[in-house]
Amino acid sequence: MILKNPPKHLCIIIIYTLFFGFYKTQAQSEERYITKMHDSLVGKQGLAINNGYYHTNPYPLLNGKHRYYLSDTPLKATVLYENQYYYYIDMKYDLYQDNLVYKPSAESGNIGIELIPQNVDEFTINNKKFVNLGKKVSPIITFIKGYYEENLKGNNFSFYIKHHKDRREIVNGTRTYNEFEDNNEYYIYRNDTYHKIASKSDLIALFPDLKKKINDLYSQNKSQEKENKYLFYDDLIHKINSLLETNHP
Repeated sequence: MILKNPPKHLCIIIIYTLFFGFYKTQAQSEERYITKMHDSLVGKQGLAINNGYYHTNPYPLLNGKHRYYLSDTPLKATVLYENQYYYYIDMKYDLYQDNLVYKPSAESGNIGIELIPQNVDEFTINNKKFVNLGKKVSPIITFIKGYYEENLKGNNFSFYIKHHKDRREIVNGTRTYNEFEDNNEYYIYRNDTYHKIASKSDLIALFPDLKKKINDLYSQNKSQEKENKYLFYDDLIHKINSLLETNHP
């Protein structure tokens, strides 16, 4: 419906909304610029993010199956460290030991710095947001530690993925090599509780009203569940969330 002569108060609301949206975007952009300018003025050696431990990787690889998230070379990331954002820095996420590895400069070669975990609140890498849940939960919840991908944050629940890789030794003649394989864990936070999701029955116990739909989704995606659990759960949980948002917005 188009209003030919909209009332004045409606025009004011529209103008205010547009202005506020532009201002917020502009402020975020300026914050990134100011932070980057501050980093260049202070010099990377003087930044708090340089406080950490040297990262070592003593495991000779076989078949290129490395220990890092997505790539064994640094990726551009944004990190909230000691309440300060660092934008577009070179970072690797070590899934074997759950460490965030910062590469200060191209001149540093293979040297990386392991960020102090308790100083990291969150980071974004490859457009995926990770949060340090270990800092947020009560100390009595001992099974939640370290960084988790915040995959979904909905009105009815939140979905987190604990990325991890296991190491396997392979002896070839007189030499020992290593392969790292994904072994992720999946959690749903609902009703103030973290629920580990490892099977269809876990989901049905959480969402009994969706039992038939969950059974159908499992039947339709059996091959994906075996081939790529990450994509399987990513798709499945988002569909469950859509069903809940439709029935209980």
